[in-house]
Amino acid sequence: MTPSYSILITSSSFFMREIFKSIFADEEKYSVKIIKDIPDKLDGVSNFNACILELDSDSKDQKYELVKKIIQSYQIPVIIITEAGSDREILHLSRNEEELLFFIEKPSVRFGIMDIKGFQSVLLSKIEEILRYVLTRSKKEHLNQQDFTMLHGQICPKKAIVIGSSTGGIAPLRSIIANFTPKSSLVIFVVQHLPPSFIKTFVQRLSLISKLKVKVAEDDDVVTSGLIFVISPMLSFKLKKVSQNGKPPMITISLQSQTREVKTLSIIDKVMDEVSTFFRENTIGIILSGMGNDGLKGAACIRERGGLVIAQDPSSASMYGMPSEVIRAGLANEILSVDKISLYFASKT
Repeated sequence: MTPSYSILITSSSFFMREIFKSIFADEEKYSVKIIKDIPDKLDGVSNFNACILELDSDSKDQKYELVKKIIQSYQIPVIIITEAGSDREILHLSRNEEELLFFIEKPSVRFGIMDIKGFQSVLLSKIEEILRYVLTRSKKEHLNQQDFTMLHGQICPKKAIVIGSSTGGIAPLRSIIANFTPKSSLVIFVVQHLPPSFIKTFVQRLSLISKLKVKVAEDDDVVTSGLIFVISPMLSFKLKKVSQNGKPPMITISLQSQTREVKTLSIIDKVMDEVSTFFRENTIGIILSGMGNDGLKGAACIRERGGLVIAQDPSSASMYGMPSEVIRAGLANEILSVDKISLYFASKT
């Protein structure tokens, strides 16, 4: 089989270079070159479809300068392998340039054993995401409807998942998000009760462990399969259908600042209500750890429209208020631990 894509990998660690060799040993569609350092003049970099750089603290600033040059000079997507969170802000990239930058956590170590298989799964999925969302798009300045469908899958996904969580919900949410595999007909909306100033960092950390593209939901975003939208709790969320001159309509996101008058429904309730209005029986709602009853009315909306509701097993939740309210109201089709929620979607979606 002739390789379809070429990837340049750089790591100062001999051990990590050996890991990369083993990961790509049987991946016939990729032609991979693994080196210790990228030349400062970036000789030959333009010949590759993507770059993977392992980031170490000793050369962090230098590597970031190289990343910036690669993206701005050649419009080549870059995956940064790092132990810490992402530092997008210090690169000062434009919005279009930021779409070429991805972060993945280094292989985790548990009980002295490195999780190579987990790292391999995330890395290969992230590369597939790049090929699907970035490579062709970066060469086109304007996209028509057909181009958009080719790059992003279906304009109107067949199924939507809404995940609502609050206090104690970040850890289970990360676990579930990490186990979603790319699906052509699935879109995910995430509502985590957080101050607005934390949302961007939250999205960056989810991106490190997600096999799907994660982004902050913005006004006029097109609801597209294969994406995870994180919605700020301080915004009023709506979906709207946009006609396309005889072509299949698109669903877009409409966001406005919340006012006291519109807070009759809390944000998880509102998102579940709005999403289930459009996706009807193809909506799945997941209620994770949290205090209070946000998500209760939203779960009722999903059930009324024929959708499915999953509540985290209260015995596995740090704060059992939110899932318990849904269970007590008889709205949960399934009551599952976090691990079983992940397994459920591995088999059902």
